[in-house]
Amino acid sequence: MDRVVQVASNLTVDLDELTELIKIGKQVGYASGVKPVYDPETHIKRLIHRVGPWVYVDEFRGSFMAPGTETVYHSRFNTTWDDEQTFEQNIRKYLAVWQMTYAGGMLPKFWQDKEMSKYTYDILKESLKHPDEELPLRGPGEGIAKNEEGLIGTYNFGTLFGSNILLFSGTETIQLENSFIQRFRNDWPEATGKTKTFHQHISGSIIIYDHQKV
Repeated sequence: MDRVVQVASNLTVDLDELTELIKIGKQVGYASGVKPVYDPETHIKRLIHRVGPWVYVDEFRGSFMAPGTETVYHSRFNTTWDDEQTFEQNIRKYLAVWQMTYAGGMLPKFWQDKEMSKYTYDILKESLKHPDEELPLRGPGEGIAKNEEGLIGTYNFGTLFGSNILLFSGTETIQLENSFIQRFRNDWPEATGKTKTFHQHISGSIIIYDHQKV
């Protein structure tokens, strides 16, 4: 596969640089636990990571179900980010070149369950710190989460189609160990096995413009 793609008439994208930005953007963003910028009017939560001409933006709404998008922008005319300007003013200087959508979250029976959500999203954050190096869309294909007391749960991510960042679709799930749930939920009936708490779909691709227009 060609590692450089022309996305607009005067802009080519290095796929190795793009892949690295996507990986680091997740690690220093949501996975790090940093608090996103929150807009009380739109309820959008936003995380931004900038490197040179690149801007990675993760935007989502909600908590128990929190659909969102990860978008990568690239400067077209050597423009720079101005901290004195708003996000909207700055991002107009850049061209979106890649986007991924994610939709899902906690299973319905766990909506408003803050304890189950906390431990589930802790696993998600830890998993996003360790993505596949060549295809850092989400976390590893399979992963386990532990603490000093033992196993907490498992994380799984698999692509439905696509093996590169040009075009892809996939799902991710999280399960908590029932033995772990019983430590904070006295009424939990199961002592063995796992309980699925989280399911999410992802899809995305690179963005190719009409070179006669853009």
